[in-house]
Amino acid sequence: MKIPTPIAKAVRTTIREVRTTALSVTIDGGAVASHDVAYALAALAHGAMLLERLLAEIEHGDELVARLIARAQVEAIMITMYLTYGRAEALETLAGAYKRVLSAQSSGLNRADTRIAMRAAKMGHSAPRQPLSIDMSEIIKRHDNVKTAKLNFEEIGKRLEILLEERGEFSETGGTMYELVYRLLSNHGAHSNLWVLDQYLRVDDDSGSIAVVPESDSSPMSEAMVRGGAVMLLMAAQGVFERFGMEVASFEKLRAALDL
Repeated sequence: MKIPTPIAKAVRTTIREVRTTALSVTIDGGAVASHDVAYALAALAHGAMLLERLLAEIEHGDELVARLIARAQVEAIMITMYLTYGRAEALETLAGAYKRVLSAQSSGLNRADTRIAMRAAKMGHSAPRQPLSIDMSEIIKRHDNVKTAKLNFEEIGKRLEILLEERGEFSETGGTMYELVYRLLSNHGAHSNLWVLDQYLRVDDDSGSIAVVPESDSSPMSEAMVRGGAVMLLMAAQGVFERFGMEVASFEKLRAALDL
């Protein structure tokens, strides 16, 4: 799909401005208090990269594939904002959540190995095979001092609203990002559900026959994804850079250029 030239130009300028500003920030790596800022900037950089790939996929690829990238970009933006306003506590929670999913994967692989071995023995198979289990002990050990936490993007959305409220800002940003944008992209792009599969089927009205097509034909929302992705990136970047007392007036001009 062809994105209107003014919008594509504004999006590319947004990516460039965010990257340039992020690269100008110097972080004291020896100060533990600055670690959450470093990760917030890393998440912002990831969001900028995903927006760049989203625009490229929309212009030269497939609408449904673009939705996968768009959902990943929403995740990056939510993480950026969560770290920006939640600071050290948010970083510790994210580390705990990462530790939890790694531990769950390690345990799951061990259970799968046991289950497969029992089934093989029951069916009389004795040929050696490569175990599924991957030793994750070293990775998990790095987080020994971190308390395991349960966290998903729905919860991050709720926490964002609380964090912004604590700053004196009434905002539905977190809930909107998750309930509206994230779930929309999940249910109509990221998951291979019946709606997604329908985009690869064509029904002949006369004969009633069904044919499979090689590319999807989903309802276009490409321009909305690109515009929305750029605005979210600017919004997250503004929060991060304000912590450094940096000028962010140019971001407001970019938002106006996106005509949202």
